[in-house]
Amino acid sequence: MLVSRKSGVFFSGVLLLGFLIGNLMHWNGMVSQGRGSFSEALDFIVESDKSERVSVSVDHSFRLGTLFSFYSYRKKAYERFVYFDKSDISDLRPEWIIFHQVDRAETERMPKVILLDSGIRYTQEKILRAYKSGVWGWDNIVYRIFRELN
Repeated sequence: MLVSRKSGVFFSGVLLLGFLIGNLMHWNGMVSQGRGSFSEALDFIVESDKSERVSVSVDHSFRLGTLFSFYSYRKKAYERFVYFDKSDISDLRPEWIIFHQVDRAETERMPKVILLDSGIRYTQEKILRAYKSGVWGWDNIVYRIFRELN
């Protein structure tokens, strides 16, 4: 049975509209959340660290280093941030390290304490969830250098 031209156009229009609405829903999440919650991670660090200089490093210098440059510049506390490249972590001992995980299951398995080869210990402070891990986003896990209470 042949479908009339009018009903074919109508059916195609309905399919296109459904496709557009579905994409707009995902696009809205991407626009509102960005690629994870990196901005919120920096906000958390600034609120938690009252020192004059806040040293931060990341686990992926290209991906997260780019986000650090983008978001830190837009923060009121921009002058307080000092960024250390991943390769400098053991030598320069940044106060904070931000790790990322694309897979939610891997986020849940991130250790509460990370011990670097140099013996420096970092403790997990906060997990910030992405709108949707995977294709365009990832979870950010914030660690702070461990300080013994005196």
